[in-house]
Amino acid sequence: MDEFRVRYRAQSEPVRAVLCPIPGRKFFANSLSFLSMASMSMSDPLLKITNHHSVACGDPPIIDGSAKNCYIGYFENPFGEQWIFTLDRKTGKAILQGGDVGWNTKFDVINGTVADLVLGQEEQLWLQACWLSGKKQMTLD
Repeated sequence: MDEFRVRYRAQSEPVRAVLCPIPGRKFFANSLSFLSMASMSMSDPLLKITNHHSVACGDPPIIDGSAKNCYIGYFENPFGEQWIFTLDRKTGKAILQGGDVGWNTKFDVINGTVADLVLGQEEQLWLQACWLSGKKQMTLD
């Protein structure tokens, strides 16, 4: 694995940067424990989330995070309601899906908001953060 040391701002502690499998991207970490995590097999799941909704809400989506152009965001509010945000970095199309509204229902996300859907404040903030981060990454590719 390629690695190197860099210094940033006025901090005296070196930061390790590990080259990411996505060309042109680097992950920075201040501890060596990150390096052992970075050596995990690519087939190991990074995140596995259990569906909290009833069968009546439909099957939760299966999202393939290995797709190069897919940005994924997950949110669970204090009531256990789950949301998944996906953005295709190539096309800019963003979708929001949630268990309480039926997993098979897809809402278009436009400028970080969804028409015809009432979201709580935390959900709105999370959706905006996903939108901004995903859009920012589109400019880096």
